[in-house]
Amino acid sequence: MGKKNKPTNIDFDKIFIILFPALLLIATAIFKEETYFLVVSLLACIFFYELVIFKYRLIYGLNGLRILSIPSLVFFTYTILIAIPSITVYLSETHPNRFLYFFSILCYYIIVPLSYRTSFLFSPIKINLLHKNFLGGFKKSKLDIIGYEILLIMFSISVGILFIYLLRVDRIPLFEIFSNKNAYLALEILREKSMKLLDVSIFEKYLFSWQREIILPFGILGSLFLAAQYNRNKYKILFLLFLLMGIFNNSLTVAKMPTASIIFSLCSFYFIYRQRINFKFVLISLIVIFIFPIFIMYVVSIPELRSPEIVFTALLNRIFVIPAAVLFQYFKIFPSMHSFLYGKSTNLFSWLYSEGNFKTANYVAKIWWQEPNTTGSANAIYLGNFWADFGIAGVIFSTLFVALFLHYFYLLILRSSNYSKNIIYITLTTGLVGTFTFNFISTSVTILFITKGLIFVIILLILQNLFFGRLVKESNSIKTSSFV
Repeated sequence: MGKKNKPTNIDFDKIFIILFPALLLIATAIFKEETYFLVVSLLACIFFYELVIFKYRLIYGLNGLRILSIPSLVFFTYTILIAIPSITVYLSETHPNRFLYFFSILCYYIIVPLSYRTSFLFSPIKINLLHKNFLGGFKKSKLDIIGYEILLIMFSISVGILFIYLLRVDRIPLFEIFSNKNAYLALEILREKSMKLLDVSIFEKYLFSWQREIILPFGILGSLFLAAQYNRNKYKILFLLFLLMGIFNNSLTVAKMPTASIIFSLCSFYFIYRQRINFKFVLISLIVIFIFPIFIMYVVSIPELRSPEIVFTALLNRIFVIPAAVLFQYFKIFPSMHSFLYGKSTNLFSWLYSEGNFKTANYVAKIWWQEPNTTGSANAIYLGNFWADFGIAGVIFSTLFVALFLHYFYLLILRSSNYSKNIIYITLTTGLVGTFTFNFISTSVTILFITKGLIFVIILLILQNLFFGRLVKESNSIKTSSFV
């Protein structure tokens, strides 16, 4: 993959703190009245976050993006795609709950860093090992042998799952695009029928989801790690097979995010391998990541609206506006149009009620889209469901839970990889980059854990620590490749 560059030494968190007074002055000069209050409030909360985590910014701050730290990915994504756009949403709405909406978003910057510092006291992350091990390149280990064997098994399983899926679906949306020139008229319905409304057992639905979100991404990135480290044909072939299957499988339903996530993961792999970033890399990455989403948005549009300007505007709206806008709908609907659910929106508590689970995302979609019979879902970040359930108390406690989870999940990854960029760390961080960015801002906690397979990853990490933890520690930095 070419000669690696030295890692960048830019301290992004320190730069933000130093520039904070200047940002306030700029805000004073540009914004007026209500907009000024919103902008300054957000800047002040981010400043508070940075001050609290400053000592640990390689884990929780902007600097953590250099090593794909999961808490850092969430912090950056939340700020860019939820917090900043929420200002525009707030200003465009008049509903009384808009203040609680904005306040709930700001809670992240207060609760999360304080939770991180508390978690660090009880379960510290070894900062010195992070600085030492992550300055270097990828690490070979005896675990690579086991990894290759596991990847072969995963590939066989993937083939089986794909075969079952093709048998279960009557009409494949991707095939309809190329076989039916009028596919755009029914593509949205076909996508629903090929995923959420598919008439199969709940286990099969989870299996198909884990295939898209976990099995194939991990297979692609794990085999790519081996190919990059050992430059052997068997690894290159396995990577190409995984990649082709991943692109094919994840594009079958023409859902945009699963395919884009694979490309995003590959770009993240290249970034952490090279340890540097430049404008050319960012530009090329954005183009390749959004090629498929743009193609699908073009195809599903009616012919009269298939102009580059309209499609590009729709894409920007989907990325930078919709996540914050759909979250506001939850604050607008609950409790003004429907009383708080008190746990009915999640299977964690819905079993307490005779009527069972309340399909919150679908209920919100019906009201927001003004389509009483739609089967679609207006999915929002975790704040949406917890607000619908418990109001501001749900917002506070769910944010606390998210912070605790992010700390301990990343700690589990670091311990499993023995604080080195080995096959475990690289496969998990790059393979989950889509989960903790675009999926995180548009998915409830239960969907992230169950449907997206995070609970499955946690179980695997725990088992790995039990059975192979000693092997990882003994072979943390093996330089020979003769055993693979």
